[in-house]
Amino acid sequence: MSNDGGKQNRLNIGAIYFFIILTSGWVSWSVYDSSYSIRKVNNDLILQQLPSLNYIANLRHEVVEYERVLYELYATTSVDEHDRTPTNRKLAAINQSINENIRLLETHYPSHNALINFEKDFMELKRHARLLDDALPPDTWDWNEARLQLAEISRINRILKPDLELLANEIKEQVEIAKQKTDDQLNKMSIWVSAFSFVLLMVGAFVAYYIRREKIKFLERQRLALFIEKNPNSVICIDYQGRCVFENSAWKNNYAGRKNSDLFKMIEQAINNMKDGEQDFAVISYNDEKDYLELSIHHSSLLQQFIVYLENITERELARKELEFFAYHDPLTGLPNLKRLEMDLTELIEKGSEYPFYLFSIGVKRLQLITTAHGHSVSDALIRSIVIRIQNIFFPAVLNYKLCRIYRFTGAKFEVLVEGQKMEKGFLQLVDELDINIKRSSKNPIKTNFGEFFVDIQFGCVSYPEHGYSANMLLKNSTAALNDAQKNNSIGVNLFNHEIAFREQKWLQLETDLRQANYDEELFLCFQPKVNITSKALEGVEALVRWNHPEKGLISPVDFIPVAEESGLLISMGDWIMDSAIRQIKQWQETYHIELQVAVNVSPNQLLSNGYFEKIKKLCDKYQLAPGCLEVEITEEVMVEDIDLCIEVLEELRGLGVSIAIDDFGTGYSSLSYLRKLPLSKLKIDRAFITNIHCTESQLAIVKTIIALAREMKLKTIAEGIESQDELFELERLGCEQGQGYLFSKPLTADEFERLYLERGAGLKKING
Repeated sequence: MSNDGGKQNRLNIGAIYFFIILTSGWVSWSVYDSSYSIRKVNNDLILQQLPSLNYIANLRHEVVEYERVLYELYATTSVDEHDRTPTNRKLAAINQSINENIRLLETHYPSHNALINFEKDFMELKRHARLLDDALPPDTWDWNEARLQLAEISRINRILKPDLELLANEIKEQVEIAKQKTDDQLNKMSIWVSAFSFVLLMVGAFVAYYIRREKIKFLERQRLALFIEKNPNSVICIDYQGRCVFENSAWKNNYAGRKNSDLFKMIEQAINNMKDGEQDFAVISYNDEKDYLELSIHHSSLLQQFIVYLENITERELARKELEFFAYHDPLTGLPNLKRLEMDLTELIEKGSEYPFYLFSIGVKRLQLITTAHGHSVSDALIRSIVIRIQNIFFPAVLNYKLCRIYRFTGAKFEVLVEGQKMEKGFLQLVDELDINIKRSSKNPIKTNFGEFFVDIQFGCVSYPEHGYSANMLLKNSTAALNDAQKNNSIGVNLFNHEIAFREQKWLQLETDLRQANYDEELFLCFQPKVNITSKALEGVEALVRWNHPEKGLISPVDFIPVAEESGLLISMGDWIMDSAIRQIKQWQETYHIELQVAVNVSPNQLLSNGYFEKIKKLCDKYQLAPGCLEVEITEEVMVEDIDLCIEVLEELRGLGVSIAIDDFGTGYSSLSYLRKLPLSKLKIDRAFITNIHCTESQLAIVKTIIALAREMKLKTIAEGIESQDELFELERLGCEQGQGYLFSKPLTADEFERLYLERGAGLKKING
């Protein structure tokens, strides 16, 4: 295009811009003028007309209400003497409201005839209202005059309404006129805006034609060059002779001057391979000491060049490696995780080995208790220290085997994989060394930055192929060996055997049967007497649950209570026990007219379950049992649960009147600081301290201390497991208040207890001794 043609085009475009500016200014002024008119109309509507209609509506309502109240005054006075004060207050409030609405209307319509007439008529209405008041008792009693005034009031009220209607219709006409005016202005604005939009559209199409014709060739020439030049990735073009014909700024800034480096040698090699073959595209990776690079090489036969795109993928590669690490490792300890262990086991099994390999499952007990008491930061530090202890324990395996790797699951469980024997020592000899290390380390606390802690660590072990041919089976059986070690609280390596598998299967079957059990048909309660040691009189009973399986017969509580506790069934079972015990004791009280207290064992999970206090209160209300006839026995384990919630629930129960006893005192987590906070009634001394108390000085000293402690805390003491007269004599000498055990009676069914004790009416007979 010539210079004259370009100048003419610029002049044409300038004229078009000038026309657009003038047109847009004129249209903008028209739109502004119309919008100003609309805004003024809307302001009149919102600030004057609509509120005025509302004031008129209020006046209509208040005038009708005024007449109604006057009739109410007349009606109530005609019946009997009536206090007029409430009616006068209503009339005063209505009169004030009418005056307020008239005042508001006068601000918008001063000196309006309808409003002036309304005020005059309303003054006349109030005058007749006063005459009506004068005609009514107590000062006067002129009913004819009162009826005459009421008739006049009704007449005036009918006159008031047309005045209000006249003013309202006038306002509505103004609103209609304003609406019409607004519609006209909007139509006018729409026409001008549409016309202006059409003109802009035509002008835009015309201008676009000229701009496109002028710019299209320039854009075509610059697009590819700008894209490559501004690309943040490095780009270089190399011809068939190996010469660099183009470098973008990213390449110049990062890789210029490195033509003799390994990177260039790799690029040259890739280009030579592409020349020899028929490949037009290749991707290669390169990494030096600090960067990860990805090169894409494109062959352009049209340009007879090779275009190399180089991208620095260091951050992406590092992120990928980090994700890969955390996919197969524990973030807290950095140890491989379960997924990595499953892969390693599968790989070992598939490749085969001339030596068997061994898998150790390691569990840490009481870690949750430490977490609850001290927080996660302490438990995390403890886990890291536990890893160091496990590494020290397995040091003999590191010396004697090619592979000894520790894995961590979530929580407090670890696995150790041992494979590839290097020396003559056999596996059993390794187990003996591990047992020695375990027993030696268990005597010492684990040290952390937060202090020292004692934890119980149990070990279960399986070997391949003796105990499984797949990763899943080996993990299952090693976990079974660990569970068996934890249940028995054994120290050392617990080797898997088929008896453990049988016990695990029995446990699982017992749990399944317990979940399917009908409590009302299969469970029943036994009651063991609680006796006053001094008077030998019956003072209460302890309710003990028994399970009569429909196929297996009686199942010991030692077997099914741990299953219920671990599976979470103990809460529902405990609810059934509490309900049955309260119902039975209430029945005996009503039948034999006795005051008998029943004690029920409650687990920490039950006590801290949602709404436990409400459950107890509802049961006492349901059976109308005095709360003092119920005793809740808890263990010292509650002190390591949520102690604040525990104290709150126990205080609610104690406030209700329920007795609280600590069961098996002295065998658990005894903390005097917590013990003093609990609202207790009794300490129950564990049978381990009672057995042979008369011939064991240490046990005698312990029981004596517990009784002294209880007496200091104003608590009663009860000893369980009394089986001999000598034990009873020592307890009586020490001042223990209550006792239970086979010396008095074994646990009895409800029928047996009723027959042996309640039907006799004399309580438990004294024991000679």
